[in-house]
Amino acid sequence: MRASLSLIEEVGHEHILPHALQLIDRLVDGVMAKGYMVASSLEPSHRSSIVAITGGSPDADLRAHVALSEAGAVTVTGSSGIRVAPSFYNDASDIERLIAALPELQRS
Repeated sequence: MRASLSLIEEVGHEHILPHALQLIDRLVDGVMAKGYMVASSLEPSHRSSIVAITGGSPDADLRAHVALSEAGAVTVTGSSGIRVAPSFYNDASDIERLIAALPELQRS
């Protein structure tokens, strides 16, 4: 725990959320381009470092979660879809790999 706190102090807690929100902006653009919906609020006053995306059905979400897991992305599934939580230890290349691993949805 001391090592974790030391790392957070080194990065500076004031930089963590802004960095995560930049990553989330890229994530949102990428997942929407693949046909997914964003279940999280994107309103500035309600944003957090967690974003939920959904393919519109539990089956689509499960397929996406499995594909992401197989690609090494750590996500959590729940009633709101797939939760992704970028943080200060992630960078843009992590988001690009996640987007690339996400199966494209068929558009009707």
